[in-house]
Order: sequence, then structure tokens, then C-alpha cells
Amino acid sequence: YFGRSLAYSSGYLYQAGGATDLNGITDGINVFFAQVHSNGTIGSWNSATSLPEAIFFHAGVAANGFIYVIGGEHYNPTDGIFISSDVYYAKINSDGSLGAWNIANPLPQILFYLSASVWNNTIYVTGGFNGGEILSTNVYSAQIQTNGSLSSWTTQTSIGLYLGGIN
Repeated sequence: YFGRSLAYSSGYLYQAGGATDLNGITDGINVFFAQVHSNGTIGSWNSATSLPEAIFFHAGVAANGFIYVIGGEHYNPTDGIFISSDVYYAKINSDGSLGAWNIANPLPQILFYLSASVWNNTIYVTGGFNGGEILSTNVYSAQIQTNGSLSSWTTQTSIGLYLGGIN
């Protein structure tokens, strides 16, 4: 797998999306989870509820009993490959499995190759590529609601630096 995300929540690791050498981008619907034992070893990987469409080069986080798959390149047979602003989320069940995927408020713009993190019930997203421009200084945030949905995304203060000559 490449172009996937890995997130941790309540004793489980979650790998979402990505492409493989075997089946390519169509494997991007796959989600797997494995229990993390107290000694740091990982149990066997299990299939979780598949994503609604293939997703790769996205960001993934887990918070407040939900897992989020943010932006990325998407694929479906009708539209082909496209860059997306979509955000999907699913409830994490007590046994580590996932509920159905839902759609949260989309990012302010289409992005892939982005990064995300969570702090204090807020998801933060930075960087990315929109297909025409590298956005290395942008920062967006959204509040996690009690039902797992997200508030509208807010544009935060730009990082304000240039990385490797690219702004």
C-alpha cells in the first residue's frame, strides 16, 4: 500500500485508503484495523467498513471515538480520478470495528498530500497540493461535534514561511 493514512484510537490502529501494486487505486476503499497490545506489539489486521470510494494521498486522524479521512485523490468508475475536498468519518465501535461512513463539511478547497492533526476537539489541516499549486503555508481547522460531524472549516494564520523555496 502507498498513499494511505494511519491513525490510532483507544487501543487500535486504523489504516485507511491507499493503492497497491496488485490492484492499484481500486484498493483505496480498504480500511483495516488491528489491536495494539500493552507491550507495543500489534495483533492481526482485520477488515473494517470500506470507504465509499477509493481514496489515496489523503490525511487521516482519529478523535473522540471517530476516524476521519480528509481530502486526497479519489477514484470512482463514474468520475475517474479527481482531487477532492471531501471529509469522511465513521464511528469507532467498542470492538475496534467501524460504523458506516458519513460525509462531514468539506475542506475549503480540494487538496491532496496534506497533513492533519487533532488537538482539543479540533482537527487542523496544513499544506497540500490542489492540482496546480503547492499550498505549503495554509492552515485550516474544524471543530469536532459530539456526533462526529465537523463545523465549517476556518482559515487559520498562515505558517508564514517558505519551505525549500516553494510557497
